[in-house]
Amino acid sequence: MKKTWIMMVIAALLIITINPVGVQAEGKEEKELKEIQGNQKKTKEKLDELVKQIEDIKKKLAPLEEQVYETEQKLKETEEKREKAAKEAEYYDTIFKNRLRAIYQNGEMGYMESLFRAKSFSEFLARFESIRIIAKNDRAALDRYLKTKETYEKETKKLKKLKEQLEEQKEKEKKVYDELMAEMKKNQALLANLEHEEKLKKEEIRKKNEMMSRHSGAPYTGGKLAWPTAARRISCGFGCYPGHTGIDISGPIGTPVYAAESGTVVESRPGGGYGWMIVIKHDNGLATLYAHSWGYQVLVKKGQRVSRGQQITSIGNNGRSTGPHLHFEVHRGGQAVNPLPYIQ
Repeated sequence: MKKTWIMMVIAALLIITINPVGVQAEGKEEKELKEIQGNQKKTKEKLDELVKQIEDIKKKLAPLEEQVYETEQKLKETEEKREKAAKEAEYYDTIFKNRLRAIYQNGEMGYMESLFRAKSFSEFLARFESIRIIAKNDRAALDRYLKTKETYEKETKKLKKLKEQLEEQKEKEKKVYDELMAEMKKNQALLANLEHEEKLKKEEIRKKNEMMSRHSGAPYTGGKLAWPTAARRISCGFGCYPGHTGIDISGPIGTPVYAAESGTVVESRPGGGYGWMIVIKHDNGLATLYAHSWGYQVLVKKGQRVSRGQQITSIGNNGRSTGPHLHFEVHRGGQAVNPLPYIQ
């Protein structure tokens, strides 16, 4: 009996001593789990806040890119008008000087002498009409010369003003761009947790497809394209969601983007949700599109000839996108096609 009682006491002591340890162990695990969950929540909140900050900066940058692009187009048009006016002014200047030389050599008496040599009144009237037409043409040449000279001077002043305006706009754009880059660089570790996502509108996709159909109507003559960037990871394939007519290649901001084949740059401009768009029309009948760069990264202009493998821009995060990547499209016969079978 005594032995049984001793065994019961020992068992009770063991239960009392073991159970608190189990409670403590369970409490420690729960605490660690809550800390992990809390850290994940904080990271997500920080990431959401950072994405919001970046989107706010991008909203400031987008209209500045549009302004710079529009001013550059006006600058180009003004330069063309100025050049045309300069050629016309030179042409009329030559005519005007030749007429002045002729008038100086013949003098006013030359016209009078011509009239007095008329053998009849009808001949006198005919000569008078000829002289009147010559004088009228001289006046018209003078007017054209003065007008073209005025146009040239006007376009020169306009050109100077546009260049000053462009420099101011680019300075503002650079300031906002630097602010964006600093924010992203400061939070590189946090942004590594962010997968890219495109949020393109149907209207933007429609306009882009219409534009591409104009540049890719020629017959395909064969040949493979080069991989368009130093980055390799495809984060969203062709047709990974409705309306996605290209492939998305994720990579760090600033990763070089190359021309997939030789050709002519037919578009290089802001593209709304696509960020800055570059379109190259290739000699083999294909056309390629490169999207989501910032204007400051772009190295080519419309009308420029590029070679296969030439750097044309860098990976960015411009437009309706989260996470840096290159949106790359191939168009054949006016239609978007899966790029992968066409890449070497």
